Amino acid sequence: MMMGQSSLAKKEAAIISERAFQNFEHHQHVWYRLLVVNDQYNQQYNFFLEWHYRGERCRSVPLHVVQHYELHYLKQVLINVQNRIGFSILLRNFPIIQRNLLQKS
Repeated sequence: MMMGQSSLAKKEAAIISERAFQNFEHHQHVWYRLLVVNDQYNQQYNFFLEWHYRGERCRSVPLHVVQHYELHYLKQVLINVQNRIGFSILLRNFPIIQRNLLQKS
């Protein structure tokens, strides 16, 4: 990965983290996580903040779209996001082999 892509990945991670914190409200019995959806049709990765109050449906808010559709770039974004916030990250619509690659640090 080129140096420019690394700094861009950090900037995108900062945007995602900032927007996640803007939508985060600490409540008891509420569970939060980041959802990353592989949008194969538009060739982009969509980030959402999901939360779930006990006994209610899961809700989400969109945070950011990563348009650089490359797995190694996404991994850099995920590493930077994970370093900034402690939420669990759920990967959706990723083939198992890609999911395994992204979950390895």
